[in-house]
Amino acid sequence: MTIWLAINSVLILVLTVALLLVTRQVGILLNQVGPVGARGSTQGPRVGENITSHVAALEAAAGAPRVPSLYVFGSESCAVCASVRKGAETLARYWSKRAAIRLVYDESPRRPLAEPAIPGLSLWYDGRLRGRLGIELVPFAVMTNASGEVLGKGIVNDTSQLESLLELLGEGAEPIRIGA
Repeated sequence: MTIWLAINSVLILVLTVALLLVTRQVGILLNQVGPVGARGSTQGPRVGENITSHVAALEAAAGAPRVPSLYVFGSESCAVCASVRKGAETLARYWSKRAAIRLVYDESPRRPLAEPAIPGLSLWYDGRLRGRLGIELVPFAVMTNASGEVLGKGIVNDTSQLESLLELLGEGAEPIRIGA
């Protein structure tokens, strides 16, 4: 019985060490890969599609200039959306000279949210915009150039995924022409 207990103890120790080594290797690989960008999705406007007609009323009401814009769609009842909003506020401080970040919520909250006092960040409420653009899930973001053409889009869950869409501006990415 004592021999069997000793053998099991040694095997458990060996397996524990092996598990720690494998976990370490996975961590090293994930660190080398870096943060993942916005998760691609078939929903929403297509890359290259112009969404100016959909957002024109909101931009006109806000007196917003035509600049590259990141539209972040969320909901008041979504906990992940609250986290993404905080990330958008942080990014707006850095990206305000190159792009506007527009938070678009479906519904007005029961208690009004404070309008962000951050340059380049605005908060809009439109219950139908998400549906018109074919976006079913939130949080979802759409990056457009100054003329309103979609450069990138995807489901976003954190700040790095939001920034991956903003970084499309630095690459000089032009959208693929659809139907041209």
